[in-house]
Amino acid sequence: MVVGVFGNFLIIYLFLRKRSLRTPSNVFIFNLAVSDSLLLLKMPVFIINSFYLGPALGNLGCSAYGFVGGLTGTVSIMTLAAIAFDRYQVIVHPLERKTKAAVYFQILLIWIYAIFFSIIPLLDVGLNKYVPEGYLTSCSFDYLTQDTASRLTIFVFFVAAWIVPLSIILGSYMALYKVVLKARGTHFNTVMTRHCKDIEIQRPELKAAVTVICIVCLWTLSWTPYAVVALLGITGNEKYISPMSSMIPALFCKTASCIDPFVYAATNRRFRNELKRKYRKRSRYQPSLKTERKDFFTLSEDNNDRGKGNTIRIREK
Repeated sequence: MVVGVFGNFLIIYLFLRKRSLRTPSNVFIFNLAVSDSLLLLKMPVFIINSFYLGPALGNLGCSAYGFVGGLTGTVSIMTLAAIAFDRYQVIVHPLERKTKAAVYFQILLIWIYAIFFSIIPLLDVGLNKYVPEGYLTSCSFDYLTQDTASRLTIFVFFVAAWIVPLSIILGSYMALYKVVLKARGTHFNTVMTRHCKDIEIQRPELKAAVTVICIVCLWTLSWTPYAVVALLGITGNEKYISPMSSMIPALFCKTASCIDPFVYAATNRRFRNELKRKYRKRSRYQPSLKTERKDFFTLSEDNNDRGKGNTIRIREK
């Protein structure tokens, strides 16, 4: 958890600190780091609940815990869907670049979308609610309920936060894959112009697309077990769900939030170069003992003063 929070905060810090990193595409990565950070900040509550053997913050705290989980999980997957579609547009339509204003508006819509579905259990209108799960150490939708309306609510949320974004992601990358195959087959090497239909497959953009695919796969692997548990519950197969089988997926779904920043920072050249620059700048102020001795003291023998002993010259920086 600590490593994950540090990694996400580092991405946020670099984005806010370095103007060159604030590209429209990186705004999505910034949003992903924010949602991942909020998701990981729930972990101290999970630890406290483990010692307390139940919701230490009561029903209100349990509802807040569940709301943050539903909100950040939805924001993360919808952001990945937006990134996938953005990669498709950048590579297939390189002359139609998005502006930052358009990206910020898209992110605003993502948060509104996530809030809409995550806030329903808080409204107390008979459409499900957030309850303790597993060993009562975390809170989520009541997927063990027998109420038909509550089960339908969870299914709608599953479609909105799972089926829809994954369909966008798969559709975008399948279309992108076809474009790449076409470009390789016809050996397009020129940049597309207004009077030309040729498409140049730019290597940096393809690398960015591969990075996002890795993050999407990681997110899918992390959240699929939890989605399966929820589907088992609402389909009347709760006999297959034990406290342990529901707690482990709840913890495992945090894995993507911990690893995402390191996957992106390791594969993104701009972020990687900025990290190196920060490290070099810091290391300049921490010289080794050997360097200090070499810089400040030079012991030499003065040929003109033989017989008078050695002299020590102090070299000024």
